[in-house]
Amino acid sequence: MTQHAEPVPTEKKRVWRDTEIYLIQDDVELIVFWKVLPIGKGPALVLRIFGQDVLRFDCFGKDRGHFHTKTKLWATGDERRIFFRETTAADQVDRAIFELSKNLGYYLKINPDPDIRQISINRASLETNLQLARARMLDFLSTVPELQDLRTVYADFTSVSGIRALLNRLLTRVHRFTRLGSPQNR
Repeated sequence: MTQHAEPVPTEKKRVWRDTEIYLIQDDVELIVFWKVLPIGKGPALVLRIFGQDVLRFDCFGKDRGHFHTKTKLWATGDERRIFFRETTAADQVDRAIFELSKNLGYYLKINPDPDIRQISINRASLETNLQLARARMLDFLSTVPELQDLRTVYADFTSVSGIRALLNRLLTRVHRFTRLGSPQNR
């Protein structure tokens, strides 16, 4: 068996805010958070397998949003940054979910770690947790003051993702209200 990397160093975690972990299966998790860096800010998503960050998505909006993946070509540990074509942070969130839902098998097969290349992912658990991660990332966009300037998508009712983002925001608020109870029940 291959020796696996240690978890993300503490200095990286310090910029991760409101971190939530969604367990897909043993040794496979999605980590959702938001961050503010000199290169951009916004919601982020990490797919971690065996303690390694296999894919990282930084939904920073126009000209800044990107993701990272490790490949066999860069087996020495270098990472590749791939910029999103999508221009809004909300559309980039949708793209991140799409990549994990539809193209995960490809990213696993090009990973330098043979154990990661061979892992079998529980698809039902992945899909369920991707939707939870998506909802949380869009919630960050709509509620975190530091991300306010990335919220322009909510005024965009001409795009599917703009409408989805608005509906998600409304459903999140309804969920919170029902979870807390109505004012009469307090």
